[in-house]
Amino acid sequence: MINKKAIAIGLLAFSFSLGFGLNIYSQSLVSGNVTEINRHGLVPRYSIEELAAGSQLIIKGTIVDIDKDKWNTEDGGLPEEIGVSDSIYKDVSVEIDEVLKGNQEKGDIVVVRMYGGEINNTVIRADYEASFTEDEEVVLFLRLFS
Repeated sequence: MINKKAIAIGLLAFSFSLGFGLNIYSQSLVSGNVTEINRHGLVPRYSIEELAAGSQLIIKGTIVDIDKDKWNTEDGGLPEEIGVSDSIYKDVSVEIDEVLKGNQEKGDIVVVRMYGGEINNTVIRADYEASFTEDEEVVLFLRLFS
């Protein structure tokens, strides 16, 4: 049986805390009534040693579920006016196959929040976020957030 300990984790969040250099936000109306929001950023390149040192949890795992896209608003609905702090996100569940660093167990489920997505006629892209597919095997360098 899988131990379903869920932990909210940020995949690239350690990049932000280690000196995220630039974040650019742009919003435009494209093809009729579709709003496209693009977030661009500079993510420094790190060696494997630097990634390991900056991570609280390093796992090998398998993507077992990808939630549908949601707004980060209090009620989960479209904001009246989309601002720079508004975003669409999805939670990605990863079953741990092996723990390389940290206090989790094989079989635990960790949840990685990924920003960007599409709801109705609004698309948000964040070029600094990774993308995943179900059943994909991954190695993740993570920092924990509560």
